[in-house]
Amino acid sequence: MRQLNMFLLSGLLLAACNTELKPTNEDNTEPVVGKRKRVEKKVEEKEETNAAGYKRKRVDSELVVILPEKSHEEKSIVENLTSCSAERQEAPLLERNGFVFYESELPDEVMLEVFSRLSVLDIAQASQVCRGWYQLSEEPYLWRAVRLRIHGDYPENQATRENAKLHWLRVHVNTLSEPDKIAYLVTKYQLNNGHPFAKYKKLEVFNTEENIDERAAQGDKKALGQKLERLDDLFNEEKNKDKVSEQARLDMLSLIDRLAEEGHETALYMRIESLTSADAVDLLDRLAEQGKEEAIKLKLSGLAYGDYGYEEDQEAAIAFNERLVEQGNEAAIERKIEGLAGIMADEEPGGYGYEYDEDQENVYNLNEHLVKQGNIAAIKRKIQGLADDRREDGRYGYEEDQEAAVALNDHLVEQGNQWAIKRKIAGLYNGKYGYDKERTAAIALQERLIEQGNEAVIKQKISSLTYLYGQHKLDYDRGEYDRGENLLFLLKSWLEEEEYKGKRWAYYLKAQGLKYGVLGFEKNREAAIQYILKYGIPY
Repeated sequence: MRQLNMFLLSGLLLAACNTELKPTNEDNTEPVVGKRKRVEKKVEEKEETNAAGYKRKRVDSELVVILPEKSHEEKSIVENLTSCSAERQEAPLLERNGFVFYESELPDEVMLEVFSRLSVLDIAQASQVCRGWYQLSEEPYLWRAVRLRIHGDYPENQATRENAKLHWLRVHVNTLSEPDKIAYLVTKYQLNNGHPFAKYKKLEVFNTEENIDERAAQGDKKALGQKLERLDDLFNEEKNKDKVSEQARLDMLSLIDRLAEEGHETALYMRIESLTSADAVDLLDRLAEQGKEEAIKLKLSGLAYGDYGYEEDQEAAIAFNERLVEQGNEAAIERKIEGLAGIMADEEPGGYGYEYDEDQENVYNLNEHLVKQGNIAAIKRKIQGLADDRREDGRYGYEEDQEAAVALNDHLVEQGNQWAIKRKIAGLYNGKYGYDKERTAAIALQERLIEQGNEAVIKQKISSLTYLYGQHKLDYDRGEYDRGENLLFLLKSWLEEEEYKGKRWAYYLKAQGLKYGVLGFEKNREAAIQYILKYGIPY
């Protein structure tokens, strides 16, 4: 029925677009909307002459997403969209001579209303018919209307053709299951940049063994690391050595090289293991100069302890980190303070070449200097020191003062600092960090912030419920207590309540829950895809 309607609508529209060419040297194109101010757009025009001697102009511009040719079996909505791109357009756009329908000129407002009811794909195709329709497709009003209809997750003042295209591609990716296609689209069009649900994508509950390939294709760093480790184990198992093709090995090495160049932790370790000492040093030096944080950490550790091809040189390690400290690098400052405070998790007291400051005076003075400058990381360390959070990061030379810790943390809460907000909720709920145990107050604060759409607090609640469910399940597996199914029921019910309120983050989480079988939802990929398409949910 939709195809029939589109066929009839297309017929009516084509009748309204007079595409007859007239011999003329002038571009007599009129403004699309007479009294509305148009946003200027530079367009390269090429004048051509056909066999009959008539002159016409074509417009070369980036209109839609461009993808390479695919096999006949892969014909899909993506191919249809890209077939309208300017780079693949062979026929020129025709000049507009008015929107005429059975000798009656249609108002531009009517044409825009019709266009606003088309899909992003249909608009892209229609924009290639004639100059007038191309100009209609550039109207800001059109893309504001499209944003509402496709549930675009971007502000109204950013309602553009490009953002509609990116949103459409993210929704399409969410319906795919082939890792190669997912990785191609995500990488080529950089769909992770500006992703509206980037924080929720990192929820630990989504990282299951079954989902590794798909999430790795989407660019999830943890999933990529897990996939590399799994492939490495598979290829190195004696029983599999004859079964793995040479091409598969080359593909894996290529993936490792690419991710190592991007500074991915697991890939860097794997790449270094395959290099000589001199080549490993060259690689880390080059990536460290590019500012890749993981390479910087490995280089410092190598200089401090004689690893990764470096000769042990404590002074060189300190000098390298101090240079970064002078540049204001927060990670370098953190390393210096941790080294002086003697709280390195995996090393002897001290770290990265720094000697342990037994009386903590240097640590205290350095951190206080940064606190006075308003450095948030330093204020966090001071709060931890005053609260005596030995389990977290040590005391940094501060004497325990629970009241002062609470006052300073509340100061950050008032500034909207997410770390401090989550700390206060956890402190009130569990009676920690200097806060008295007041669970009612903790829940009230949490729910108020969730109602405001605070992403960090929403993630905190989800993580807490899924963690508690995991603990209950462990107890159940040991023959103790129940499996905690009521926790998942509460989580699912809460998400559906928020969905009913129209919260887009709840729609996103429900779609992922149906797709992966998490967050209390039964896995149902078919239902998930229908839901994704209906409400325009990105991957």
